[in-house]
Amino acid sequence: MRKAFWQSEKLRNAYRVNATLRLFSHTPVLKQLLPENVYAKSWIKTVVQVYTWFKEVVGMFLGKGIYLYLMVLVPGGLIVDKLSAKADSGSLLLHIFLFLTLLGTVLHNYLFDPSDEMFYAVFLLRMEARKYALSNYFYNLLKTFLGFLLPLILGRLLLPQLNFPFWLCPLLALFVVGAKLTAALLQVRLFRQKSRLFSGNDKDGYMAPLGALVILLLLAAYLLPVLGLIIPWQITAGICGFFVLTGIAALVLLLRTPAAVYRPLLKHVNGELVLKKADGAEATLNTAIKEQSLKKLSMEEVDAAASSKRSGYAFFNALFVKRYRKLLSRKALRLAAVMAVLVVGTCIACLVSPSIAGTINAQWVKALPAFTFLMYMLNRGESLTQLFFFNCDSSMMSYNFYRKPEVILGIFTQRLKTVIRINLIPALVLALGLPAILYISGGTDNPREYLVLFGTILAMSVFFSVHYLALYYLLQPYTLGLTQKGVMYRMATILTYMVCYFCLQVRALRENSLLFGLVVCGFTLVYIVVALVLTYKLAPKTFRLKR
Repeated sequence: MRKAFWQSEKLRNAYRVNATLRLFSHTPVLKQLLPENVYAKSWIKTVVQVYTWFKEVVGMFLGKGIYLYLMVLVPGGLIVDKLSAKADSGSLLLHIFLFLTLLGTVLHNYLFDPSDEMFYAVFLLRMEARKYALSNYFYNLLKTFLGFLLPLILGRLLLPQLNFPFWLCPLLALFVVGAKLTAALLQVRLFRQKSRLFSGNDKDGYMAPLGALVILLLLAAYLLPVLGLIIPWQITAGICGFFVLTGIAALVLLLRTPAAVYRPLLKHVNGELVLKKADGAEATLNTAIKEQSLKKLSMEEVDAAASSKRSGYAFFNALFVKRYRKLLSRKALRLAAVMAVLVVGTCIACLVSPSIAGTINAQWVKALPAFTFLMYMLNRGESLTQLFFFNCDSSMMSYNFYRKPEVILGIFTQRLKTVIRINLIPALVLALGLPAILYISGGTDNPREYLVLFGTILAMSVFFSVHYLALYYLLQPYTLGLTQKGVMYRMATILTYMVCYFCLQVRALRENSLLFGLVVCGFTLVYIVVALVLTYKLAPKTFRLKR
C-alpha cells in the first residue's frame, strides 16, 4: 500500500506541476518572464514543485481555519449575542461543529471524491484500486486531522468564547476522522449490497432523502440554538468519543474489505467527471449529459420546440431547452424547495418565539447586503454555461457563421432569458419569503422596505445570470475536453467572489441597506445594457474554441 501511495503521489505531483506551469504560462505579465520551453526547464519544475507543496500545506490549515471561522465561530457569535448572557458559548460552538461535521460526512467523503488523478491511476495506468483508494484516503484523513487540530488549538488558546476543556481539541479533530471513516464503511457496505451510494447522485436515487437529511442537520446546527436547545459540551464530548471508537472499527473493516470491491466502486464514483479548477472549487458534469448529447434529436422534440411557433435564434434555443429541460431546471427546483423550507421554518420560529421575532425584525432589512453572498451561491450561471458549451457550442463554434456578431447577440439574448428564468425559480421563493418573514416578525413602519427586499433579491438573481453568461461569451474559458479554464476567467470569478464576500462583511452597507438595494437594482439595469454591447462588439473575437 505504501508503494501504491508513492506512485500515486508522483503522478499527482506531475499533474499539479504541469497544470501550474500551464497556468503561469497563460497569466498576463508572468508569461512574459517565462522561457518558451518552460516545460523542459528542470529548475523551474523544482520551484513549482516546492510551490505546490507549500500551497498544499498552507491550504490544509488555512482552509479548515476559514471553515471554522465562517461556519462555526461567526454564526455562533451572532446566536450568543441574541441569547442571554448566561449562554454557554463553548457548548453552543461545539453543538454547531457536531452537526456540521455529520453533514460533511454525508456530503463529502474523500473515498468517494472522484478526481482526474484517480481516473489516470486506476483506469489508465491500471494501479490496484484497493491500494490506491485506501492509501490516498488515509493520507487525506491525516491532512484533515492536522488541518483541524492546529486551528482548534490556536482558537482555544486565543479566543475566550471557546471555554471548553483543552483536551477536547484533539478529540474534536479525531471525531471528524472517525465520523468520515464510519460513513465510508457504511457507504462501502451499501455499495456491496445494492451497487449504489448514498451520495446524492441522481443515478443512485438518493437525492430526496439526502436533501431532507441536509436540511435536518442544518436546522439542528443553527435553528435549535436559536430556540435555546443546545447540547452541553459534556454530551458532545461523549458523542465525539463514540465516533472515534466506531472510526477505529471502521478502519479495521475497511482494511479487510475484499480488493474486488474497490475497482467497481471507483468506477461507479467516476460516473461523474469532476474537473478541478485553479481556485480549488469543483464543477461536475453528469455522464448522462454526455449520453444525451450523442443521441439524435427525435422528431417529437423538434415538433415540441416548433409548436411554440418560434423561429431563428428563438427556435434554436427552444430546441436546446426542450432537449435538456431536466438538466437545466432540476437543481433550481431543488434549491427552491430548500429555500421554501427555510423560509417556512423561520416564519414558524417567529410565531413560536417573540424574542426570535424581535431579533429578526430588528436586523432583517439590515441583513440585505449579506444576501448578495447567498444569491452568489444559489446562482447556476456558471454550471449552465458549461452545459451550453459541452452540448452545443463546442460543436457549433467550428462554423464561421456561429461567431458573427448578429448571431452571437441573437443567441445570447435568448440564452439570457433562459438563464434568468431558471435562476429566478429559487430567487422568487426567497424574494417572496423575505418580506413575509419581515411582516410575521413584527412588520415595519416603512412599506418601501417590503418592495426593496423583493426587488433587490430579483435584481441580484438577474445580475448573476447576466454576469456569468457575459463572462462565458467574452472570455470563453473552456477547452474541448472541458479540463482547463482561462486565466482571465478565473480572475474574474475570484473577483466576483471577493466582492460578494465584501458585501457580507462590511458593516457600512448594513447601515444603508435601502440605498444598497436601490443601487443594486439600478446597477443591474446598466449592467445588462453594457453586457449586450460588449458581447456584440467583442464576442466575435473571443467566443471561439481553445485547444
